[in-house]
Amino acid sequence: MHNDIRLRRARLTDKDQLADLFEASIRGIAPQFCTREQIEAWAMRKTYFPKAFETHFCELKAWVAEDTNTGVIMAYIDLRINPQDDGHIGFFYARKEITRIGITKDLYGLLETHARKLNVPRLYTEASHAAKRFFTRRGFVETQQNDIYIGDVLLQNFTMEKLVR
Repeated sequence: MHNDIRLRRARLTDKDQLADLFEASIRGIAPQFCTREQIEAWAMRKTYFPKAFETHFCELKAWVAEDTNTGVIMAYIDLRINPQDDGHIGFFYARKEITRIGITKDLYGLLETHARKLNVPRLYTEASHAAKRFFTRRGFVETQQNDIYIGDVLLQNFTMEKLVR
């Protein structure tokens, strides 16, 4: 499968697939870290993801992992580079079937390489329990634990950062 995946810059037309990717990622990966109630609350936010992508597209540097046989986006990552969000990794989602085979590592590598070229001094994100392990392995440190409510459902994430210079 690895040979059938191509990494490329995201295009505005990719927004149509992002809600499905978001939900597939949450439902495929989060069950080992979240309750059913938390997954349902989080997955309900799927309509926000493509809208945020479209609204902020001009200030994003974003990449996708695309299945070359089907055209399906298997993973997505973005870097916000504007004065308010310098170095912020806003979204990073992948379908379960491509985790742990190097695709997400390569996708993140594109982002970090680009950040270095732009002289971004640090990268930071709000990582889920699942993503926390990924980012820790890449040198990020936790700076804060966050409680987030979606309706009356409590979820947690972790503010993490990494100096890249």
